[in-house]
Amino acid sequence: FDYVISYLKEYFMADIDIKALSKNSGYCVDHFRTLFKEKTGLSPKEFVLNERLKNAKHFLEDQSLSLERIAEKCGFQYYSQFSLFFKKKTGLSPSEYRKSLS
Repeated sequence: FDYVISYLKEYFMADIDIKALSKNSGYCVDHFRTLFKEKTGLSPKEFVLNERLKNAKHFLEDQSLSLERIAEKCGFQYYSQFSLFFKKKTGLSPSEYRKSLS
C-alpha cells in the first residue's frame, strides 16, 4: 500500500480510478477500500480530498497564483466546486484563507 499512497499523493489532482487502482494492486474494490482505510484511517476518496486540501493551502501561500489556477492545480474543473469544497473543509473561502495568511 505504500506505492498506492505515494501514487495518490503524486496524482491527487487527477481523476483517480479506484477500481483500476485496486485491480492493479491485486484486490477487489471492496477489499482494497477496507485495507486502505485500515492503513490510513480514510477511504481512498477521503485521502485524495485531504491531499487536495493540503496542497490548496500550500498553493494559496503563493500570491502570484490565481484562485482559478489553484483550483485547477488541485484537480477541480470549476473554481466554484473548489471554493465550496474549501469552505466546507476550513470554514473560510479560498480568498479569506489567503487573506488570513498575511
